[in-house]
Formats: sequence, C-alpha cells, structure tokens
Amino acid sequence: MPVWSIKRPDYRHVSVACGYFANYSFGCGYENRKIFAKLAAYVLQYWKTHDYMVDYLFLDYLIVQAQLQDKEIKNAFSQIRLNNRNCDELIKLLNSPFDEEKWAEIKKETILFKLTWKVEYPAEQDGKETFYGKLLKGDLL
Repeated sequence: MPVWSIKRPDYRHVSVACGYFANYSFGCGYENRKIFAKLAAYVLQYWKTHDYMVDYLFLDYLIVQAQLQDKEIKNAFSQIRLNNRNCDELIKLLNSPFDEEKWAEIKKETILFKLTWKVEYPAEQDGKETFYGKLLKGDLL
C-alpha cells in the first residue's frame, strides 16, 4: 500500500473521514513519502494565511479536500485495506476489571488501540486488576 492508516468505513463517527482514515495514525514506505509531503504542503499553505485552526477535525477536512484535488493522493488513500476494527474499544474498558475473554475478543482484529492521556484510570477496581493496570504492567499482549 502506498500509505497506511486505520480504516473502518463501518465506523459511525461525525468526522468527514467517515472511517476511511484516522488522522492520528499514518504511515508509508520511503518511496511514498511524497504523499505526506503534499499533505504537509497543504497544511503549511493554510498556516501562511491563518493563525488559528478552524475546526478540531481540520486535518480530516484537508485530507478529503486533497483527495478531491490530487489523483495520486486519492489513489494512495483508496488502497488502504480495512484494519483495526476495534481500536476504540480498549479505552472503554480501562476502568473495568480485566477480563481475558473480552481482551481476546477486542484484539482479534486489532493491533493498534487509540487511548488518551486526558483521563486518569485506576490500576485496580474493587481489589481486581483493571485493563489499565494490565496495560501499565505491559501485560496486554
């Protein structure tokens, strides 16, 4: 694939990305870095004339617009295969006591989970180790 991102088109989110990419997880091989160089040029052009971000999802809008303007970018993003279907599920469980079956279920089709530093979670709940506790110890493999 020319580029990589989390792709879950069945994901119902308000973002203009509609699950076809996630702006917090991108990658590419050396030979395809020009795709991201073009996106960076769009971003830099924006900041030349603006000193504020118009929307939290600005980068999503920019990437969708870039796909409409540039066939190479559109083609690269269209080749991303479905992946990481459950990447938002671990964050929902961090407060919960660890459950091996639940962990096996959510990691079945997912290797990359989106988390946050904005919330504190307990390592134990009612004397039982939580998913967060396991994560801290490096036991979620």
